[in-house]
Amino acid sequence: MALARALVSADPAPTWKDVIDAGEAMVTIEGAVDGIAYHELRAAVYAAGAALAEGHAPAAPHALMAVGARPRLLRAGAEAELRTCARYSKSDAARWEYVDRANAVRPMTWT
Repeated sequence: MALARALVSADPAPTWKDVIDAGEAMVTIEGAVDGIAYHELRAAVYAAGAALAEGHAPAAPHALMAVGARPRLLRAGAEAELRTCARYSKSDAARWEYVDRANAVRPMTWT
């Protein structure tokens, strides 16, 4: 998880290679790790991918952690992961924070 965290926290902003490598690192530990930190990091990887896709970064992959590499799909993935964090949260304050973050990252809808 440390590798994925370092890749999506790159300064300057992560590249597609960084995000893809972070996603691959997350896939390798899938099933072996669970909890808030794991889902927060998955959300960060999806959000970084969405930012790149929205910024028209070159060489977008076809998928990132089994989610199509389109901004709307990546945002939906980040939202789902943050809502999972909210379900794992032990306090109401933490739960509300995750729900607020999920609402902020979710794809725009007309309803």
